[in-house]
Amino acid sequence: MVGDEEQLIEGHDVDASGEAEVVAAVEGDWGRLHQRNILADRLANNRTPDILYHYCSPETLIAILSKSTLRFSDLTKLNDEEETVWGYEAVFKECLSRIIKGRGVPTFVPSLSERECEILDEGWLSASKMFRPFACCLSSDGGSLSQWRAYSNDGRGYCVGLNTRNLSLPAQQLHVCYDEERQLNDMFKTLKFFKESFGDFPIDDGVQRTLFLMSMSMLAIRASAFKNPHFATRRKSG
Repeated sequence: MVGDEEQLIEGHDVDASGEAEVVAAVEGDWGRLHQRNILADRLANNRTPDILYHYCSPETLIAILSKSTLRFSDLTKLNDEEETVWGYEAVFKECLSRIIKGRGVPTFVPSLSERECEILDEGWLSASKMFRPFACCLSSDGGSLSQWRAYSNDGRGYCVGLNTRNLSLPAQQLHVCYDEERQLNDMFKTLKFFKESFGDFPIDDGVQRTLFLMSMSMLAIRASAFKNPHFATRRKSG
């Protein structure tokens, strides 16, 4: 597991359209196709260990045990100030910049004009207003000294082992990645998928535009699994 961390994301999307065609598309083949191709390598799928760990204070442990729940935190309010911007600034925009300059781009990435890159950027920013992401971060490492210090009251707290087979959470499970080159490659593959799915930009059709924004919101949510490599040694857990 990359980065020894799992991140469970619950993105609260607002209703982008009341059209039945859009709803049917999201619930049907279109939704399944995009689920599999937007930052697909970040999806946990069947790679999740049987046990994941949550480092916490004594007060948090009491809350978990008394309510049999895990707390999901607003990603914009976590200790890492780059929690919601690294995926956008350091990965997404870097990929677009490389495409425009024609340098450092994998050969599988199709050609995108500067205007098309601008539309993708505008799409991300618009889609980001459609949801408010909450997350609960878990680790595969139950003996991380850095996490004991940072998240378990300097070693006076607890490390809770959770049986993943018994977890029932209304959230999307993502693998966190600290490797910058892998982050860029994941994003390039997704941009290729966007170009192949939506064709030429701008998108004038109303339904297609809605589907595009919903896809961009999915991309922005999943990109929260990209972390600054500086934090790799901390293997943070929420």
